[in-house]
Amino acid sequence: MNMVNIGFLGLGRVLEYHLPAIERVSDRFRIASVFDMSERRRAEIAEQLGAKAAGSYEEMLNDPDLHLLVVATPPRFHAEHAIQALESGKHVIVEKPMALSAADAARMVEAAERKGRKLVVNHNHRFSGHQQYPFIKRTLDEGTLGRPYQYHIQLMSPWGGYEGSPDYIPNWECKKEHGGGTLFSWGPHLVDMLLQAHPAKPVSVYARLNSGGWEFDGDSNAALAITFEDGASAQIDISYVSPHPFNLFYVQCEGGSIKYEQDTNRVTVRRGAIRKGFEEEIVAPEQLPPDLVYENLYRAIHQSEVLLIEPRDIELVIAILEGAVLSSETGKAVAVADVLQASRTGIA
Repeated sequence: MNMVNIGFLGLGRVLEYHLPAIERVSDRFRIASVFDMSERRRAEIAEQLGAKAAGSYEEMLNDPDLHLLVVATPPRFHAEHAIQALESGKHVIVEKPMALSAADAARMVEAAERKGRKLVVNHNHRFSGHQQYPFIKRTLDEGTLGRPYQYHIQLMSPWGGYEGSPDYIPNWECKKEHGGGTLFSWGPHLVDMLLQAHPAKPVSVYARLNSGGWEFDGDSNAALAITFEDGASAQIDISYVSPHPFNLFYVQCEGGSIKYEQDTNRVTVRRGAIRKGFEEEIVAPEQLPPDLVYENLYRAIHQSEVLLIEPRDIELVIAILEGAVLSSETGKAVAVADVLQASRTGIA
């Protein structure tokens, strides 16, 4: 079996989320090289993993023994680092957000297609137990609840900001200049989950972003209203400064509804109609294997399997988030198609 040698760029907390997945596929993937701006951190992790501590990112790019680069740097660097890796002939897994603009996301997709390399954005919550999303999507796909027409998705947290490496900028996720803030932190996951659940074309986004305190100079609160071509609508609310933490994923359909609440960590499904009565089903948590992204990438590289997370899909996610920023600045709804068209100008 062919071994895929990984170069891991950026050794902050997100590394700890990748390690269990890589361990499960250790017969096919191994971290062979690591790099971080912190010399102490890269030496520590290199020793822990039995990997090489690269002296620079350029050294990793030029290493012919590396097949895959995982880009886990702060968001403002994602597009630059991913494109450099693709141009050097490496496959890429990039952490979310894919990029901070749809134009950069389009450039990443173009580079992957031109170089014939695989580009995967780590939207792992499509497959995780978070908000019991796999069951929710499966139920909607089965069609037993009829046409979904209204979504309410909320993630309210008192987190206050990501605790990054003390050797870099511990509170970088609070800082706008580094790509921090709630919109581009949890927004990519929640918008992606919405778009995967609802296949109709998104038409517009209206948003309000604000900073509610603590260390944020970016947005600590985000509220998005998204409309779809089939008339459906979605409301997404995110906060990192909420005194009352809770998660909600609620979908109202023509033949019932489905709801996840953090308090119970269970999904409730109600089938039926108002005044005619409902049948209720309560579903316990389920958890898919954490290595699905890596498993799928291996088969995509060696067996031409279709990627579970297509980069073009995530380009659309970024277009909606960029539209949300513009909407908050102008006070007007923004057409998603306009953002996409502007982002692809000049790209063959």
